[in-house]
Amino acid sequence: IAMLVLVFDDFDALNLAIAVVAGGFIGCLADSFFGARFQYHKKPFRIFGKSITMTNDTVNLFSTGTGSIISILTFNLLQYALV
Repeated sequence: IAMLVLVFDDFDALNLAIAVVAGGFIGCLADSFFGARFQYHKKPFRIFGKSITMTNDTVNLFSTGTGSIISILTFNLLQYALV
């Protein structure tokens, strides 16, 4: 995401920095939550009717996805909705 500043000149660097920090922070919280809730207690995670056993790799996948979605949403909110 941070490389977009180098490619596109019309992006506001402050909005991008806020989005990256927000996504990283929420991703970190999501990693702690998913790890404590599902991986440590060995509770299966149910999604679309299927039961998934959470390993460390699965927790990292979910937390990275959560952080990236938050970054994209925050950036779009700051860049386009608050004009």
